[in-house]
Amino acid sequence: MIKGFARGLIVFLLAAIFSVQGIYAESSNQTVNELEILSIEPKTNESNVPINKIPIITFNQNIRTGNNIKDIKVTAGTNVVNATYSIHDSKLKIIPNDLLSDNMMYTIQIPKGALVYANNVSNEQSYSFSFKTISDLIPKMTSNTLPSGIANASSVYKIPNFKAEPYLAFDDINYADWSTSANVQTGWLSYTFPSPLVVNKYIIAASATTSHASQSALRQWTFEGFDEVSKKWVVLDTRNNISGWTASGKKSFSFVNKNAYATYRINVNKNNGFNQTTIGELQFLGYNAFAPENLIATGDKSQINLSWESATISKGYNVKRSLTPGGPYTTIATNIKTMTYTDTNVTNGTLYYYVVSAINDGNETNNSNEASATPQGELQPDPGTDNPSQPGPEPSEPTQPSGNRAILVITMTTGLEKEFDLSMKEVNDFIAWYEGKQAGTGSASYAINKHDNNKGAFSSRKDYMLYDRILTFEVSEYSK
Repeated sequence: MIKGFARGLIVFLLAAIFSVQGIYAESSNQTVNELEILSIEPKTNESNVPINKIPIITFNQNIRTGNNIKDIKVTAGTNVVNATYSIHDSKLKIIPNDLLSDNMMYTIQIPKGALVYANNVSNEQSYSFSFKTISDLIPKMTSNTLPSGIANASSVYKIPNFKAEPYLAFDDINYADWSTSANVQTGWLSYTFPSPLVVNKYIIAASATTSHASQSALRQWTFEGFDEVSKKWVVLDTRNNISGWTASGKKSFSFVNKNAYATYRINVNKNNGFNQTTIGELQFLGYNAFAPENLIATGDKSQINLSWESATISKGYNVKRSLTPGGPYTTIATNIKTMTYTDTNVTNGTLYYYVVSAINDGNETNNSNEASATPQGELQPDPGTDNPSQPGPEPSEPTQPSGNRAILVITMTTGLEKEFDLSMKEVNDFIAWYEGKQAGTGSASYAINKHDNNKGAFSSRKDYMLYDRILTFEVSEYSK
């Protein structure tokens, strides 16, 4: 039995486990539309206060209780969560016996026959869901650049042996503050994330110094995000006449924002009367939703094929591309509804780098892992090796084996071993291609001719090796 406790503001996320086929109706005479999810609850109200923690799944058509409704099961890892289920119109309500935990992934398994719709029985399906806490997106800073990101400010108060550095407002300790220079009441404090994030709430804590906490606190300001395209600050929130601060006292401010920015700042126009402005602590909050995972890029003939997985149900995906590892990336496709994409606007022989982000409730997640691939043109066999790729220059002795024939065993990253009986010319050409690719030149794939081995009715058979899928290889030369 799983026991958990609510620890803050939540948003409900749900995802299909994509190794299982979607819920389709079964009927001997007809095929009806796929049973799809339209919305997920619970949601937060306008004050970002959680309504409840009873998951409610709303489908695109009315459902009824099937014979196997009692076999629906919710699990957290290997643990079973005791729960009951109710159905009304198009809604399936999951009522757990114990409060579900924040930030834990749950799986609901719906067996075949548990749901009936349009006089049809649903197939077996599984879904994953979690309650995601809205949290401070900035790590506990120990300097202006550590552990990650950059804290910066318009000015810094300095006295012998002490500087009111910007990171002191992000160190999760309201002891030393960030402060503007002496006799400066206006200024800004910013933080830059390693990659763009969506922020829609911030919390300000006044200075812990009781003598001037209320007077040095902010009274009038704007909260802004920096647009990298226009190179301009975008005002996201404006506050006026904010007073009543106490030492270490906190005030939170929420606003609507659907755009991800790498850099945010609070730009102070006026404080409450002191000769300089201080901020004890500053937090940037947002839903740090799950980014797409396991992005794979595969080079093909004049195109690159992408596929990925997602931990959350999404309205769509954005595909981004770069010619350099790590970006900057250019968005080449938006609102993709599937977890695959084919990029045909490519140049053969050019290495491309890709990331994918998801759109959840209008907000964009972080980017996925980076994947790269090179598209290939029409592969022309090399007369000497019957190989379609360009092997590059012959490596010098003694790196090549000698002799007439050898067994080449290639171990793939999956653990699969592939064995080829080849001439030494073919083995040496493969080694030359591999070493060339290792040095950054040559094609991403290499075709090995299987010759008459299990040729059958085919005129020829070739096995295409992808460079980034090769773990090791071994050459065993025949005795002369």
